[in-house]
Amino acid sequence: GLMPSDPALPGWIARRWTPLAGIIRFELNFFGAWLLATIAAGATGVAFGLMPALRASRPDLVPALKSADGDAGARRGLRLRDLLVVAQVAVSIVLLIGGALMTRSLVVAQQVDLGYDPDRLAYLALAMEMNGYDQQRSAVFFNEARERLEALPGVQAVSLMSRVPLSLNNNGFGVFIDGHQSSSTDRPYLTEGAYVDSEYFESLELRLIEGRALRPEDIDASLRVAVVTEAMASRYWPEQSAMDQEFRTSWGGRPWRIVGVVRDYRVMTPGEAPTPYLHLPLPQATTFGNFVVRTAGGAALSLPRMEGELRALDADLVFLDTGTMRQLADVRLFPIRAAAWLIGAFGLLALLLAGVGLYGVIGYSVSRRTREIGIRMALGARAGNVTRLVVRQGMLLVIAGGLLGAATAAALGSVLSSVLFVSPVDPASFALAFGVLTAVALAANWMPARRAARIDPMMALRSE
Repeated sequence: GLMPSDPALPGWIARRWTPLAGIIRFELNFFGAWLLATIAAGATGVAFGLMPALRASRPDLVPALKSADGDAGARRGLRLRDLLVVAQVAVSIVLLIGGALMTRSLVVAQQVDLGYDPDRLAYLALAMEMNGYDQQRSAVFFNEARERLEALPGVQAVSLMSRVPLSLNNNGFGVFIDGHQSSSTDRPYLTEGAYVDSEYFESLELRLIEGRALRPEDIDASLRVAVVTEAMASRYWPEQSAMDQEFRTSWGGRPWRIVGVVRDYRVMTPGEAPTPYLHLPLPQATTFGNFVVRTAGGAALSLPRMEGELRALDADLVFLDTGTMRQLADVRLFPIRAAAWLIGAFGLLALLLAGVGLYGVIGYSVSRRTREIGIRMALGARAGNVTRLVVRQGMLLVIAGGLLGAATAAALGSVLSSVLFVSPVDPASFALAFGVLTAVALAANWMPARRAARIDPMMALRSE
């Protein structure tokens, strides 16, 4: 009953028990997962092996004796195989549509207007405490670093902020608005935001709709001011101007007055709806900051020189992160990209299995209908007629599975709608998936159909 934290345990036992317990837990989890996978694989093998065995152990002798070629049993076997092929086609089309939706979303997301040009914006994240700086030395460093960055060729604007748009770290604020909450126990409105300097809106080329941007003197002004996005203004002050409205970031705290409204831009993800976002003046006494630098050309090419300029001030300087806004957008889009690859790969695999199954069913059907095909050809049927007959049989299965899969994909589209940049029933995605399915299905049908068209009528009749 003793645990590692019990004082009755000697220290050396506690020191050895903790890592040992971790190893034991890992081994047990690994063994449990292996055992579960083994049981599932065994059960699957028994189930799918037992069904044919049971069918073989209980043959229907009367139809077998009446029919020399076993047509009755063949038809029953074909019906079961047909259903399996239809199910395979349905699953493959669902996965193909899912992969196509993700791929289309990724293409559309790359073209979304973020409200700024991500290819011309570089960022350099710094935590000066990590580099041994206090607030006073940090302020001096940030000022000198800004001057060096602004002097670089091709640099058009430099800004310092607490959070870069699309970065993974979030700055949340609780907002109290007079007349909306009545006491400190009421929940504040939660909104995202950042502390920014007076160059922020120019650096990102954000357009002001009302009022003005932040100014250098706003940092130390007795009246605290803020700039909000259109979405925030319309949400909390609908049907009226947000200019000169006030809010607080704590109950009973000093108010902030809105002096500007900026056009909505993407701050969390490239695919977000218009997001309420708050901009407050960045204090001088800060040890954490993100430089955002707008360049005339591609920011990625200038990034090494920017890092070099800051390291010229401190050779031992360590960055939290550096990159371009395009890279941040790509990171935010990684789940969609990964899902597109994963779902698409599974879709192609399922389609391959469906194609093999379709080939097997049609090939088996042709082998069982050799006599019928021979009679048709003896009566004057041409090779093209036979080919169309066989292909039509296979394509009927494909159409049935495709329609079932399309209906399922449309019903499940709402599950993916939150991460899609296109409609869950995007026509282009459905058309692409059906195009791939049709090509594979025709290839799987063509080979048995071609073999059927080459049957020699005399040989077919003689063999029966």
